[in-house]
Amino acid sequence: MDISYKNLKMVKAAINFKILSSEYGSDMATKVMKRLQEIDSARNMLDIRALPQCRFEKLIGNYAEHYSIALNKKYRMIFIFENGEKADLRTVTKIKIVALCKDYH
Repeated sequence: MDISYKNLKMVKAAINFKILSSEYGSDMATKVMKRLQEIDSARNMLDIRALPQCRFEKLIGNYAEHYSIALNKKYRMIFIFENGEKADLRTVTKIKIVALCKDYH
């Protein structure tokens, strides 16, 4: 799958473990890198949803067009689909990561 990012800061963090770990800690940085590898290796969003450790969710309210996957028990990766039909996850092959945030539950 193709991955893009909301801003340059996120791009730099995604390609540089040191930057990511200085902001979130090394354990969290490791999880982020693992999720990015899983997304990159996936054929489409259906592959990601099938991974139980990701706990894929469609968001509601102000984030109705957003989706998330778990990084750990406290943090989630928030993203939007950039192509494909939302009703058919097999057609989604490009996402834009917009945030890494504390779990909202």
